[in-house]
Amino acid sequence: FAVAKKYFCEKNNSTNISPSGNSTDLYQFNAQAGDQVALSQLSLDGLSPFWRLVGPYGDVAYQSFFSDSGTLTLPLPGTYTLLLEGQVAANGAT
Repeated sequence: FAVAKKYFCEKNNSTNISPSGNSTDLYQFNAQAGDQVALSQLSLDGLSPFWRLVGPYGDVAYQSFFSDSGTLTLPLPGTYTLLLEGQVAANGAT
């Protein structure tokens, strides 16, 4: 996760996140226990990516195909990493 882009969460903050093909983009943010976040799909172009939110100790706090998460309450303080993963089939890989 050392190559993850630092992301600063603010109320109603958004960014363009778009892995090409079967690549993965990583974003990190710091949170306190009890903080709430919501991952929202604003638009989608192409295949549906998968997103995974990994907690400070490597636990998966949330994972789903690209759709709105609803409100997530983060259980632990620390650095969270959001992985937005493309699909293997996007570049013809098997």
